[in-house]
Amino acid sequence: MKLKTFVVEGTGQFPYDMLRYVPCWPAGENDSVALAGDSYRWPSTTPARRITLETFSAAEIVPRRWTCFGDWKVVQP
Repeated sequence: MKLKTFVVEGTGQFPYDMLRYVPCWPAGENDSVALAGDSYRWPSTTPARRITLETFSAAEIVPRRWTCFGDWKVVQP
């Protein structure tokens, strides 16, 4: 299996369910910290944040599914 990296961008609460759906995980420590962001506020008052994720299931990365979660989208498949 080959490791696939992709980047998502958004504001507000991160769609944690997508970690299970894809399945994927944060690529590094900074990405893990960025998951939380300012999710305690709605709407978000911080700029969009980019999070790099990794998966072995590249076929499961469905950009339109991410857009179901408000401002979140895949910016680099």
